[in-house]
Formats: sequence, structure tokens, C-alpha cells
Amino acid sequence: MFASSSRMSFLCLKSAKQTINIERAFRISSVDFLWGKKNQPPSSDEKSDNPIDRIKKINVIHKDVIIASKQFERVNKDKESYISLIDSFKKEGRAVQRQGQVEFIYGALRCLRDFNLHKDLEVYKALMDVFPKDRMVVRNFFQEAGTYYPKQQFCALALLEEMEYNNVIPDKAMEDLVISIFGKRSRVWQKIARQVYWFSKLKNANPFPLPEHLPDDALELAKIAIRRMSLDLQAQISIFSTAKIENCIDKTWIVSSQSPAQKDLLDNLQENKTVYVYGPFRVWLRSVSISYFVLRGPPYKSNLTTYEDDDDPFDVHNLPLKVYGGKSKSEALKDSYKIHQQQEGDVLALCATGTSSRDSVLSWIRILETLNPNLCKLQCIFTLKAPVYDVSVINQSIDDDESNAERCSKL
Repeated sequence: MFASSSRMSFLCLKSAKQTINIERAFRISSVDFLWGKKNQPPSSDEKSDNPIDRIKKINVIHKDVIIASKQFERVNKDKESYISLIDSFKKEGRAVQRQGQVEFIYGALRCLRDFNLHKDLEVYKALMDVFPKDRMVVRNFFQEAGTYYPKQQFCALALLEEMEYNNVIPDKAMEDLVISIFGKRSRVWQKIARQVYWFSKLKNANPFPLPEHLPDDALELAKIAIRRMSLDLQAQISIFSTAKIENCIDKTWIVSSQSPAQKDLLDNLQENKTVYVYGPFRVWLRSVSISYFVLRGPPYKSNLTTYEDDDDPFDVHNLPLKVYGGKSKSEALKDSYKIHQQQEGDVLALCATGTSSRDSVLSWIRILETLNPNLCKLQCIFTLKAPVYDVSVINQSIDDDESNAERCSKL
């Protein structure tokens, strides 16, 4: 009895080690498929006593993935062509067993961004539907502990991780699809259940939310970025055109932000003081970046005493009651730094231009001089860095210049 129990425990330990080795190998392989890293077959010097022969097949599966991805390179880069390739794979003679389904899904995932479908939930559901139903459902403890159909499960996990990376939240139909393919005792179901639980909670946790679909127009993106960076609720977002400025080279648009408090700070500067234009800096709106510039005053040196909010929230002794003459918290902390007054200099204005060039920033300063007369009496120094992107001079046609000028004149 003791010998049989010890032998059983030894076999369980051995199977657990084999499962860990399989999982590690499949994890590494799935990451390599998505990022295009080629796995070389094992050399003769390496150990050949792998616990399961299926691990060796992972090293040569990359060729099949490349062949599957080439199918998507021959068609038009639109959603209809992408879905039609998936449907044609399902309707082939191997539709019952779906041989090569893992390689096909990996190859399709590699081409998602080329088709601009990496944020489309319907495409992910179509790829998940490639797996056959009821064939790989985990039904007992041993199948769950041994990672039933590990190659298919890790392929589905790679698909869900691609959704997570692109901020695509699975819906109820996707959950039902996973249950019909792998069951509720699989790792794929654990992954999608956690995604649904946490994504629904964290979806609206951002205090500065972005639109669900960002516009393609650079002007609209610049307005969103400048509005998000303007902490003052009274900040006024204005749109200007450089076409109305004399001796202007770049005919483009300017999105400027300035609040009444910033105008007061600019008006209170003494004559011949120096202000600085810094930039371009980069702000990201998901996967899109916008360059912006900052107009700062001289370094701020304050003699005011700043206070820290060190009150114990659980201390109920000597509570200041405003209705009985006590000071409120905002009044007690009124001598702290204001929003626009920073140690490196007062933030006097923000802007984003269509070309992010030095000439467009100079046009922005000329526009601010008309709105802030005291700026004409100050010295303005441009400390501009090199552009954050490569700039090349090209010969544009006259029609392009006229169309650009017409757009700027409408602003």
C-alpha cells in the first residue's frame, strides 16, 4: 500500500514537472509568433530527452505561421477581405477538425495592425470562432491540471492578451464562445473572466477620459490635448490662423490656451523682464502624439509661507466651523502656490501648431502680443529644441498651397 501510494505521488510530481515545461515552452513560443522572432530547431548538442515530444514541434511551427500570414498579404487591407479569409478557412475540407488552426490564428494576429483592425472586437471573435466547439472542453480535474490541449489554449491566451494590449474589452458573446470551446475549467476562461471583471471596473477610472474613437484630424487632436493640459477651468481655448499674419511663412493653424489668471500674471510682469518659449514637448493621446509649446515667465521666487495639509482626518478635537467664524480649509491654505506659479517659472500660455516649426511659434507670440499688450514690452527668448520628428523639405505643388491656405482662412 505504501509502495503504491509513493509511486502514485512520484507519477503526479513527474506529470506536474512535465506540465510546467510544456507551459513554459508554449508561452515563449506564443510571444515569438506575435513579435516575429524565429525559433531555431534544437541543435544536436542540446539534450534530446525532453519529457514530451510535442515540445519539439514548437520549434518548427514558425514556418507555418509565416505561410498563414502571407495569405493576408495578398488581399486588400480592409475588414471585408480579412473576414473573408477567416470564413474561407472555416469552409475548407478540414473544417471539422480544423488542422493548422493555431498557425492560422497566429498568422492572422501578426497582420491585424496592417489592416487597422487591432481594436475591432468582431475580428477577435471571428478568430476565436476558428477553434472547433465541444472538442477541447476541459471536463475533469486531470484535464485541468494537465492543461488539456495546451497548444490551443495558449494560442487563445495570446489572442486575449492582444486584446488586452489594445484595450479591447470582451463582451458576453465572447465569453459564451470561450465556454463552448474550452469550458469553464480552462485557463482561457480564467483569463477572460478576469478581463471582464477588471476592465469593467477600470474603464471609467480615468479622471481625464478620452473619446472612445479619437478623430483623425490633427486640429481636433490638438484641441483635445490642450484642453486636457489646461488645469485651470477658466482657460480659454482659441484657434488662430497664421495666414492672417504679415510675413508669415508657414500657413497653418494654432491652438492656444490662456486663462484670465495667466493674463494677469503676464500683465504684472515688469518692463524688460524676460519670458521664455520652451518646446516642443510631446503629449500622448493613446497611440497618437501631439507636440506643444509653453510660454514661461522668469523663475518664481516667493516669500510667502506655504502650508501643508497635515490635519489628521480622525482628529475631532477643536474642529474649525466656518458657520461660527472659523476658517475653511481653502482659506487656511490660500497662501500655497497657485496652479500656474511654478518654481521653474510661471506658465503663461500653451499652444500646439500644425507644423511645430519655429515660424509658427513666432506667429503665436505675435498673436499673444495683440491679446496681451504688456508682452510687447518684454524680452522673449526662444529656447526651442529640435523637432520631435524628422523634417524634410519637399516641393509642393501650387494646388496644395492654395488648398492649405483656403483651410487656414476658414479658421
